[in-house]
Amino acid sequence: MLAHAVGAQWVETPLARQHKIAGHLAPTPVTIPRSEAAQPKTLVLRVRCYADHDWRLGGIRWQDRARAQLEALNHIIEPGLGIRLEPERFERWERQANPGKLNDVLTELEGFDKGEEVDWVFGFVTPMALATNSIHEIGMARYLGRHLVIRGMSSMELMEQFNKELDLLDRSEREVLYSERKAHKEVVVLLHEWAHTSGVLHSSDPSRIMNPTYSRDSSTFSPQDMVLLRAGLAARATAAGGRAVDWSALASALAATSSNEWFTRERDELVRILKSQASQRAGMVLDQGGSGRPPGGTWSKPDADAYNRALALFNQNKDEEIWNAIAPRTSDPKVRAEILSLTCRLVGVPALASEGPRLCQRALAEAPPDNPVPFLDAAEGALLHKDRALALTHARAALVHAAQGNQPEGNLTWLAKLLLRLDSPAWAQEALTKARASTEVDRLRAEVSRSRRIWGLADVGQPSSLLPSPRTSTWLPGGPPWPISTKVGLSRPRPRSPPRRKSAARSRGCIRYRVSWHSCSDSSDRQVRRATLRSRPVPNSRGPTICSRTSSCPRAPARQHCNP
Repeated sequence: MLAHAVGAQWVETPLARQHKIAGHLAPTPVTIPRSEAAQPKTLVLRVRCYADHDWRLGGIRWQDRARAQLEALNHIIEPGLGIRLEPERFERWERQANPGKLNDVLTELEGFDKGEEVDWVFGFVTPMALATNSIHEIGMARYLGRHLVIRGMSSMELMEQFNKELDLLDRSEREVLYSERKAHKEVVVLLHEWAHTSGVLHSSDPSRIMNPTYSRDSSTFSPQDMVLLRAGLAARATAAGGRAVDWSALASALAATSSNEWFTRERDELVRILKSQASQRAGMVLDQGGSGRPPGGTWSKPDADAYNRALALFNQNKDEEIWNAIAPRTSDPKVRAEILSLTCRLVGVPALASEGPRLCQRALAEAPPDNPVPFLDAAEGALLHKDRALALTHARAALVHAAQGNQPEGNLTWLAKLLLRLDSPAWAQEALTKARASTEVDRLRAEVSRSRRIWGLADVGQPSSLLPSPRTSTWLPGGPPWPISTKVGLSRPRPRSPPRRKSAARSRGCIRYRVSWHSCSDSSDRQVRRATLRSRPVPNSRGPTICSRTSSCPRAPARQHCNP
């Protein structure tokens, strides 16, 4: 017995061996180290999500599956980075590019949705037929971009491998292991591509999330990766809502940070991209709509810097700091009208109690004929003061100025949204006349059409009357046999169809709904079929009638025997 006990310590059963293998296959939890500084209030950034046809077929309620992936990502980044991603909306996407080439799919998504008024655009696309560990065959994003695509992670090949190699385990255990591996892979790939959009480089360490090859051990960012990630997210947060991003802070962080895990060629490529972004921003300001084009004319560097700082602070509702940013420029007689018009929107600044209205009126007086931005600011300020009449006056003036020249798409969509808020769908439709087709413009046009129907206005290109125009019938050679009235309620009513012929059973007072048939025999051995009802009585043409097994059949002998 002692020998048996001692030998049992060295014997490993096949079931125990498979449990051990399953433990080794379990993924390592993903974590992000918290910052040593005090965590600020969680910053919410918006994401617009698209799913192609193949991804939607992966299961019912595809919106819930996409939302679950975002929540899994938030569970990791919110404690460590103070960032939370909120879906703006979920849209169907009829992808045309070859799903085998993610670069083409990403290019199509970038052209399909410019990412206006959101911080990121996520595209969920068809899964791969075979399992792969190359992250860039599963997801793709560009450095400092706003778009990323990620494949579905379902893999029948992996599940079949588990069923074959771990056949002694319970089926539920194999399914749990598969679900954990699938969820871990989704989070790692999504984190990897999302970090690329904030300027994080690839890592040569297999345990890092930024390694180009997926591993069940991928679980952390390196300290150098975290420096770039925090700098990139801070830059994007100051331009929340789809506006162009100032990456100068990221460029400084990259210049001051080095890592042996980074690839030199990729680092040089990111430096080149940052320099290109900086040269494009020189002398350029962000417009309110997020198109990244100057609202008009050439800007001096002091005006551009002051305007950019002010717009970044608008997202944080810091009116005092906005005034401090633009106050030195208001005394310059050649200051841009767009800078002066920002004072129209500053509420609760004591220094502007008397000076603000004068500066706002000066901005409107000095506005060029083709620049609607000062009037848009004035309309927004009037809405803040709950003066809708004055806001509508300024919005109408902005519409007149917008018609004088070519406007950035951001200005046109901003104007259309403002007019919709003021319940002016007809003017909003006029504002979108020159806008190029895009996802945002199409959505606004649909909203305009809906608002016009609510207010009883015909769509553009339709007759102004709500009544249908008289039409000649196509199935009568001489037209309708009666004159069509143009007054509501006086046209000839539709002729009623002839009454349906009552069935013989109903005319004799039998039950209308037949639950079951029974064969009845009378004295002459005739077989008579009758119906029985096991619910409440049903009225017929002769009034309510209760039929049961013992009731007599109409037009049948009184004595009869029913055999079920």
